Amino acid sequence: MIFETDGKIRYSEVDSDGNLTIDNMVNYLQDVTMLHSEAVNMGAKEIARTGCVWFLSTWQVDIIRAPKIYENVRIKTNPYEFKGFFGNRNVWIEAENGEVLVKANAIWIYLNVDTKVPVRVKDEVVAPYMPFEPKIDMEYASRKIPMPQEGFEPLAPIPVREDNLDTNKHVNNCQYIKTAMVAAGIYKMPKRLRAEYKKSALLGDVFYPYIHKEDNVTYVDLRSSEGESYATVVFEY
Repeated sequence: MIFETDGKIRYSEVDSDGNLTIDNMVNYLQDVTMLHSEAVNMGAKEIARTGCVWFLSTWQVDIIRAPKIYENVRIKTNPYEFKGFFGNRNVWIEAENGEVLVKANAIWIYLNVDTKVPVRVKDEVVAPYMPFEPKIDMEYASRKIPMPQEGFEPLAPIPVREDNLDTNKHVNNCQYIKTAMVAAGIYKMPKRLRAEYKKSALLGDVFYPYIHKEDNVTYVDLRSSEGESYATVVFEY
């Protein structure tokens, strides 16, 4: 089932060139998935009933063209596969004339809220999203992001703030990307953005960013004080 909603790029969402910023673009992609779940009664009330939540494992976002200030857009999403603990969905942004501006693939893991242990997805969880449409035409990268084994440089620590949290009291998935951007001084829209989420950060935690730069790729690893990775974010140009 394809779910869609309309939007208009606002002044507060663009950079100095009038292009939608990276973090606001990810917010558009994230929000339409939440709206879809609410629309089919699989949102906050269902989480409270089942004690299970979808935890984002991986974002892959391919940017063909950044949406521009005051541009009318349509944001669409299609959950195309549920298997085991995983749910896969496409999200994309179209211009008013149907031009595809952004293509994304998101892989989610179904978790018990209290134990953080993956739970096999039941038919009753899948049914509201059916019938499935085929996944969109794009290059699909692996769920795991291959990271360089050496050559990372430490950056200044960044404490988790209250405004980084979502309704689950964990750092929101877009906030990891925004933190990586701020730490590495990245604001130019990439051709591809990838993020892999490994451990939930909470209020009181501190991100220790590590950066590795190559010709057209910047890797940012947000680690704990013990060196455990919360999330890795890759910007490809």
